[in-house]
Amino acid sequence: MRYVLTQTKSVYEIDADNKRIRRLQGVKDATARQGKDGDWRTYRDISPRADGGLIIVWAVVNNDDGEIVFQTTQTSTVVKESNNIAELVTVN
Repeated sequence: MRYVLTQTKSVYEIDADNKRIRRLQGVKDATARQGKDGDWRTYRDISPRADGGLIIVWAVVNNDDGEIVFQTTQTSTVVKESNNIAELVTVN
């Protein structure tokens, strides 16, 4: 497992082997695409953004006009990564 902490204090757990991700905690509410904190979601791809954040691609679909649409979530800048959850999660 890989864990990331973002600038806005969200902590994500990434299971790259099974292409799953979940947000463990955050200051603001999770996005509708992410689902509730603690819920695993399957992703298609995760890539770094130029500003240091991540872009999570959930799906690539065709809309009603036949255009390709990427369903994504963007995180704020990643400030720390670890294989040890204890280094990132804070107790409220």
